[in-house]
Amino acid sequence: MQLMQKAVAGDKQAQLDLARMYRDGDGVRKNGEQAIKWYLLAADQGDTEAMFELGWLYHEEGKNNREFKKQAVFWMTKAAEEGLGEAQYSLGWWYYHGSVGRVRYKEAAKWYHKAAEQKEAYAYHELGLLYYYGLGVKRDLKAAVQWYRKGAQAEDEWAMHSYAAFLAHGIGVQKNMELAIQLTKEAAEQGDANAQCSYGDYLAFSSFGPHDYKGAIPWYRKSAEGTSEHANCKLGKIYMGGLGVRKDVKKGYKLIRRAAKIGCGEARFEMYKFYLEGNSLVRPDLKRALHWLKRSAETHEGVYAKLELARRYREGDGVRKNAKLARKWSLAVKDIDVFCDIFVDSEYQLLSEAKAGDADAMVSLGRYYRERVDENKEYGALARKWALRAAQKGNIVGMNDTGDYYYHGAYGARRSYEKGFLWYSKAAELGSAYAMNSLSVCFREGKGTESNAKKAFEWAKKSAEMGDAGGQNMLGVLLLAGCGTRKNARKAAEMFMMSAEHDDSNGLKNCADCMLFGIGFPVIYKRAFHYYSRLAQQGSLYAKYRIAEMIIRGQGTKRNRHAGFNMLCKAARAGSADAQYSLYEIYRDGKVIVRKNMERAVEWLIRAAEQGHDAACEELARCYREGIVVDKDARLARKWERIAAKISSQK
Repeated sequence: MQLMQKAVAGDKQAQLDLARMYRDGDGVRKNGEQAIKWYLLAADQGDTEAMFELGWLYHEEGKNNREFKKQAVFWMTKAAEEGLGEAQYSLGWWYYHGSVGRVRYKEAAKWYHKAAEQKEAYAYHELGLLYYYGLGVKRDLKAAVQWYRKGAQAEDEWAMHSYAAFLAHGIGVQKNMELAIQLTKEAAEQGDANAQCSYGDYLAFSSFGPHDYKGAIPWYRKSAEGTSEHANCKLGKIYMGGLGVRKDVKKGYKLIRRAAKIGCGEARFEMYKFYLEGNSLVRPDLKRALHWLKRSAETHEGVYAKLELARRYREGDGVRKNAKLARKWSLAVKDIDVFCDIFVDSEYQLLSEAKAGDADAMVSLGRYYRERVDENKEYGALARKWALRAAQKGNIVGMNDTGDYYYHGAYGARRSYEKGFLWYSKAAELGSAYAMNSLSVCFREGKGTESNAKKAFEWAKKSAEMGDAGGQNMLGVLLLAGCGTRKNARKAAEMFMMSAEHDDSNGLKNCADCMLFGIGFPVIYKRAFHYYSRLAQQGSLYAKYRIAEMIIRGQGTKRNRHAGFNMLCKAARAGSADAQYSLYEIYRDGKVIVRKNMERAVEWLIRAAEQGHDAACEELARCYREGIVVDKDARLARKWERIAAKISSQK
């Protein structure tokens, strides 16, 4: 109340604090309009922090609103012109990534330079990128190295890793492997996933010194947790070779295959060698081998794949002789750079291959556009177009992507369950485990075809037997519900565990739930906590909510009510309806570490109900019916009762 009075009286710090409260929902209900109102008042008084934060608020709120984007640029520019380094860096970032319009490298370079003058460490790394690639500035390797060196001296982990790459290769600077290793290690210790993978490389596969495979494994694992596909590939090599660990060919193969599917060029080249030569897990298959060779060559780091593909086209080995394609792939090698493991395939390269009739390139091009649909709405149509062309050429991945677009009505496609079912059926006939699982969903839900529990079970079983994590999870769901088969909780829990071992998000959730509640397994809190933790690393709010509850209760981990409550609050603020309802109960009863506070309790209850939490809807109906905190309102009570009943019936 006092803060509001100060803000109304014109105190700009109070206005700024109030704006932040409304922006974050801290002590008040989150309200973007109120946040903007108080930011504007503080900004009009010349507060640069208010200008900066207002710019970001408009940027985040206005992703599909041109006027908001204009306002974002206006206020961020004002803050930047006032000399605020953070604002100058943010403007540079926006122009570099085209998040407020088209990409403008010259403007990005201008503001990054200004931010660097203010000693904004992140700007050093971005300037290094611009000078290395000649974006918005004249290409200058020495300047790039100087900026990376500055960033490294400022202990920015990205710059440290980038500068280390130059030192390791001797590009634009005298080669210094010792310093490269030192910087890479420091960046890895600061949490940079790419640096962690690189440091693992230095330990395990460097051409100097003893190979320390055991020392490399923890770094690869940390990097893999940070979503580095390259780390999974290196771990796979270590397990397949029994390097520093017990040899496990199956586990190694799975890691390499996972990395290949995500997009690692090195892993794709390994898959090419597996199918070319055959091993204990796959038979020699030239067609599949060439498939992976081409997909590896499509990546920037696929140097060996480009050379091998050029040779095959030149000699007509396994492919039709084509001097033009041989020359193309030979020349493509010169475009490899020191950062090849970071950047995505170029649109031009993919487009030329797709137009030449390469179905794999069509799929990759479709996904290239799909990943960038936020930059240009027209990319959605292009994503669908190339996926369909690949599907029409018999490419399984193209069929599955096309099926997904129709089934989910995604990326501008008109929803058609029937067309989705058709493409899933074609892909399943060709042996796609993903499509088999998708057919199981169709038959279970009766979408695109008649509901048939028996067929749903049969397709899920086929998918699971082929090792598809989604199919294993679906089979578990059907077994648990007794859908199309006899109910078997134990077998269902086992299938969830198999799915979880592939890091499937649904499998992890269901496996953890079974262990927490004793479904098919005895209650095993420690293992449940383990699986929830793995799911939380994928960003699951549900998992974070469960972990918070378990920490509060001391289930599977050391009890810590303060830490658990804080984690619960974070999950609730991030949008977890379960966490919001849990906070309602805590404030209602005065549990854990807070006193009873019905006003705060009902605030969280309303937020949970608005997200469709069935128990929250029922409780909110009771509050309106009995006048608990809110005014009695029979009409609203009936409304929330109807919503709760509808949600329950859908379950």
